Amino acid sequence: MELDARIQAFRVARSLEMGYHFRRVAMATLRRIIEAGAIGAEIVISGKLTNERAKFEKLQMGKVIKTGDIVDQYVDKAVAHAKLPQGIYGVRVIIVKQQASMPHIYEKGEDEIKNVVQSLKEQVEEIKSTEGQEKLEEMIEEIKETEVEEGGEVQTQNE
Repeated sequence: MELDARIQAFRVARSLEMGYHFRRVAMATLRRIIEAGAIGAEIVISGKLTNERAKFEKLQMGKVIKTGDIVDQYVDKAVAHAKLPQGIYGVRVIIVKQQASMPHIYEKGEDEIKNVVQSLKEQVEEIKSTEGQEKLEEMIEEIKETEVEEGGEVQTQNE
């Protein structure tokens, strides 16, 4: 229930209608969501928050994933509206579920990092020993074929 964005959005909207301050409501809701086990959450409240001019407040805790295929699977979004004397407030809640961290985010151990670095060093040495020598010889041939004329113009012997 704490990880359902629709329920949380309507709770925030109802609290705003009851007269609670918007930041207090949003921060309390964020804390409840994170304590329930979410990786991250974001609450956006928009409307005439502090004066006649409409604006929005975006409050977030934890890691909020907004792009990629993972959003379709593990991110819950909802919108609710609160009617107040100043006007209508919009409440948008985004909750990133705990399962989102498992499939694509993990830390490599030191042994794994050392193995990757060693294999990269070996690949670089292999490239230096084979392709590097050939490229160096090609460059030397190109330099031998070019002549510098008076005035600094460079021409190859092939032309």
